Amino acid sequence: MNIVSTTPAVARTAAPLDAPTPASITNAQAIHQAGTLVLPFLEHGKPVTTAALRTAMTTSFGGSDAQGSWVWKDAYEALETAQVLFLRRFGPPILSRSTTPRATLAMMKRIAELLPTHTRRSEIPVSRYDAAHIDDHLAL
Repeated sequence: MNIVSTTPAVARTAAPLDAPTPASITNAQAIHQAGTLVLPFLEHGKPVTTAALRTAMTTSFGGSDAQGSWVWKDAYEALETAQVLFLRRFGPPILSRSTTPRATLAMMKRIAELLPTHTRRSEIPVSRYDAAHIDDHLAL
């Protein structure tokens, strides 16, 4: 008698242990993919919310930050990737239509204001005044 029994429905959906895993992509490729998913927001002049960024990252990495698939530092790199992609496409027209450097800077500022600030952290910050740090400096 088998202690563990498997229903037919579970048996049909369970992958065998030797099944090949889906092709994995590198961290850089996933960040680039997330940047391309965020790019339409910039192209349409719409703000990129943290929820939209999280969705792009989860889609690109195949898992959430809570699952450990990516960290917020990666998300901010994806935002920077989206900015670079945007400027590669729209930078020359912006420069050609700007009459002064101040006008160019104003347009760039508007683009930057569409992005969330870098306020989320994935790692627990370590206080620079913790006891060990203070002891190290006192020992000198």
